[in-house]
Amino acid sequence: MNKLFKKVIFLAIFCNAITLFAQKPETDSYDWEEKRARFKVNADDQKESCVIFKNHASEEISYNEKNEPYIYSVHHLIVAVNNESGIEQYNKLSISLANVMDIVDIKVRSISKDGKIILTDKSHMKEVENLENKGAFKVFAVEGVEVGSEIEYIYKLKKYPANSGRRYIQFQNPSYNYSFELIVPEFLTYDTKVYNGNAQVKDTVIEKKRHISLKVNKTNALPKEEYSDYWANVMRLEYKIANNTSTGKTKIVTFAEAAKSIYANTHVTDSKIDKQVDGLLKKIKLDKSASEEDKIKLIENHIKSNFIVNQNGGSESSQIDFILKNKFGSKFGMTRLFIKLFERAEVSHRLALSNDKTSERFDPKFESWDYLDEQLIYFDKLDKYMSPVQFEFRYPMIPSYFLGNYAMVIKPLTVGDFTTGLSEIKMIPSVDYKLNHDNLIINLAVDLENDNSTISIERSFKGYKAMFIQPYYDLIPEDKRKELFDEILKSQAKDGHVSNVTVKNVDKNISPYIQPMLITGTLKSDELIEKAGGKYLLKIGEIIGPQNELYQEKKRNTEISLDYPNEYVRKIKFEIPQGYKIPNLKDLNKNIVFKDGNENSMGFTSTYKQEGRIVTIDVEEYYKKLNYPIEIFEQFRKVINAAADFNKITLVLEKE
Repeated sequence: MNKLFKKVIFLAIFCNAITLFAQKPETDSYDWEEKRARFKVNADDQKESCVIFKNHASEEISYNEKNEPYIYSVHHLIVAVNNESGIEQYNKLSISLANVMDIVDIKVRSISKDGKIILTDKSHMKEVENLENKGAFKVFAVEGVEVGSEIEYIYKLKKYPANSGRRYIQFQNPSYNYSFELIVPEFLTYDTKVYNGNAQVKDTVIEKKRHISLKVNKTNALPKEEYSDYWANVMRLEYKIANNTSTGKTKIVTFAEAAKSIYANTHVTDSKIDKQVDGLLKKIKLDKSASEEDKIKLIENHIKSNFIVNQNGGSESSQIDFILKNKFGSKFGMTRLFIKLFERAEVSHRLALSNDKTSERFDPKFESWDYLDEQLIYFDKLDKYMSPVQFEFRYPMIPSYFLGNYAMVIKPLTVGDFTTGLSEIKMIPSVDYKLNHDNLIINLAVDLENDNSTISIERSFKGYKAMFIQPYYDLIPEDKRKELFDEILKSQAKDGHVSNVTVKNVDKNISPYIQPMLITGTLKSDELIEKAGGKYLLKIGEIIGPQNELYQEKKRNTEISLDYPNEYVRKIKFEIPQGYKIPNLKDLNKNIVFKDGNENSMGFTSTYKQEGRIVTIDVEEYYKKLNYPIEIFEQFRKVINAAADFNKITLVLEKE
């Protein structure tokens, strides 16, 4: 949701019947102990790369001289680093400046094993405008850190007000003494919910201030695992404003309220804007009698090919007339533009808001506006979505982190001359696994006389499997394209000499759901054939390329999460050389399939067929679901590893 918009709504919520006077936040005096004993690391925790001994955060709503609210935020961390990995994890720290009005103070120090204290010079702290595309951060390296050191920091920030928030309680390492406190005026009440844990939240009133607090003495480490949405599985706290008793406002932060306010701010009623948008539709030759899908594609392709998203353009970049003139706009502004274009083109649509499920799963029963983080356009007659701000995607593809997540869809309601928005919670469906493939058709010619092989390859990338190249193809320099596609083809034989490369279906304006990207080429390899006495070894398994192997030495902690359902289909054909036979063709037969009810849910199968001297191998690996329960992790692991096992198959050619 637009940050400026959130701020305006928050100020409206905090209007109260009580006059509050500016005063120093009570948490302003929070500080570390100048001289303190070091924490003791027990034998079990010594095995960890680091141990968090204190993690305290507080947020206090205060008021300035104009009786305007702001949040005074404090964060205090103490962590002991046991090895180089622990140092790497914590000696470079970054503080997000999102929603920050002012940095009040930052203090950082390290305490060595022998108690030597080294303060980090504040002048060494730098501000990065856009760190890893995550916005502005304050970054710094902690000075004097060595194995066995404790790292400690406190920072205090003034932040723009917010009506909801979240706190992560669990991390990759053991954590002791976690505490969080939210201090607000007594007249505000909050709803809270703890996920992935059983911590209790306390709510007490002290001297007309409400203290909402949570303490956890110890949380176990939750290590990162393959095929897992890590942050969605850690223990966390969500909180949001419920009531303002000074004004009698109840159930303030709800999806219903959000829908009304967002609808009013995203649906522009202005005859001048209508005229400008109609002019653009005429320019791109939109036929109003065309199908809705054709209209969507035409509008989307024009905007995403001629405009850009720029989050640093100021408040005017949210205005449609500014965007049309300057060819760029903020995410909020581009969303407004698409809404107006579809409205004037008579395409039935609704604004939808959701979030990245890999960080937190949208909870429809806890109506936090933090879940309304990213915009989508929902086409209700087609039951499909479009991203108005992710310009690399084309209808009907949207970022995969929305799949299988809930969204709030805003349905218009008109009464007389007035139209408002109603909230409707919908599950964004997953997609058919066959829409996302990485397929191979291979014709192999074996030359025993020269101990080499020629491989003719057709590789097809469909759906999300094509997204690593297809949208960006036009941006890749010509010489780099050859290098890139040579490397892709050499997955089938790493020593291969590549020739006759062709690439098709790389138009960014056509979704790879509709048109898979095709790469064809020829490889000459010396490594697939190996002589062994009077026999030859054909490393047939290597021809499908490197495969993941999944090992789990420790107990699995989280369910299996995939980015998207997908499949790999490989067809390999070759001729057995005259005078030779292959006695172990049966090694190619594999059938590892697991069902969900009566339907195959995931599997790896490989079969062969011999007709005369021609051998055809068919391999299929597929995962039909987004998520699999932790109880069937071993089954999932067997399917993953079956592909790796096939990769190791060697056929023996011996004389007849």
